[in-house]
Amino acid sequence: MGGTPKEDAKHFFTAANVSGEQDRGTESSRGRLLISSCRSGTYLAKSVSEHYGKLHSEYDHGHVIPFLGDIDFQFSDSETCVRLEEDVSGSDIFLFQALYDPGSERSVDEN
Repeated sequence: MGGTPKEDAKHFFTAANVSGEQDRGTESSRGRLLISSCRSGTYLAKSVSEHYGKLHSEYDHGHVIPFLGDIDFQFSDSETCVRLEEDVSGSDIFLFQALYDPGSERSVDEN
């Protein structure tokens, strides 16, 4: 960054910036915005996604920010795998993952 505050604001995914780009039929030079989470980060990611969606809907007319939750799972031998349900190439992804998940029995090490 390092420019003026107005110039720096262009580099962030604000609801107004994303909506303006979509209305002009353009995509950010960073790619489309996508919010995702592993199992232990899903609660926070859903909250952020819903809040951002509300802000985004004030400026937008029908575009939705994709959310991919619970993208990881464990095999029977306790190894962890991540699978994405859609192509995310070129996307700007915000990934939520917590070390401690009070809603599960998994340890910090497993998360």
